[in-house]
Amino acid sequence: MMDAGHAGPSRGLDDLDKPRFLGTGAAMYTGLTVALYPLHSQKTRSQTATQGGPRPGLLAPGAYRGLAAAVMGALPARMCYIFALEAGGHHATTWLAGRGLKPEAAASLGGAVGGASAAMTSMLVYVPFDIISQQQIVSKGTPESTLAIARRIVSTEGFPGLYRGMGITMITYLPSSALWWGLYKATHKSIERTSPLTPTLLVEVASATVAGAFTSTLTMPLDAIKTRTQVQSANGGEAVHFVRVARELVATDGIRALWRGVFWRGTHTIIWGCTMVVCYEQLKRWAAKTKPLARSRNE
Repeated sequence: MMDAGHAGPSRGLDDLDKPRFLGTGAAMYTGLTVALYPLHSQKTRSQTATQGGPRPGLLAPGAYRGLAAAVMGALPARMCYIFALEAGGHHATTWLAGRGLKPEAAASLGGAVGGASAAMTSMLVYVPFDIISQQQIVSKGTPESTLAIARRIVSTEGFPGLYRGMGITMITYLPSSALWWGLYKATHKSIERTSPLTPTLLVEVASATVAGAFTSTLTMPLDAIKTRTQVQSANGGEAVHFVRVARELVATDGIRALWRGVFWRGTHTIIWGCTMVVCYEQLKRWAAKTKPLARSRNE
């Protein structure tokens, strides 16, 4: 990922103090997960609600259901995400620039590659925790514990049940992450080129807002289908393929049901993106290795 604003040339992963960068970054993003969890919870409840059913408020009882499972998965998943994002994005951008691509195009495509790599890597870690967390969010009555849900899923569906919906999850988050980082890079470069005196913080926030608004809206139907696929067995329902889930949802509630909860997802994505990217860029500067000064010939 290129450096933000006017901070100089892009840094690669080798230019960063990895323990400081990955450890602090994972902890920072986990804290952000906790802070914005009610928005995620509300989005999940909206997506799984029936047409005309009740719509609980943002801070209704149960707004933090599933948080423990989400945090347990978030910490290792974020470390994987940050590593893959930085390594994949930097190498892709460098390779594309070396092939004669313009800086804006190289940064945008490199960001997309880094985002897709990060999403794929982190999903392998996070999906089981995501399934458990979402089932706790939509459960009726007192939710089962994280361990109890994991045991139930494995006993009824086998270990692959912990990765139920992995196909639609990849279909959702690979293009979503690639699109977000690609749009962020392109917008960032465009603002730098057309308005070079714009403050760095404003450039980062504006770029993240554009990326978040477009990405959350365009990929909302995929996220709605993914969520419904993963929570099917929460209240004793039958686990079916995501294609059938999509057909039944549209047949029952209409095409608009695919965008149910888009406000909550968009709000979560924009706030998350703006906070995350500003902290991320500052973290890269803070974790940059200090290069030793060259010694004088007379020494």
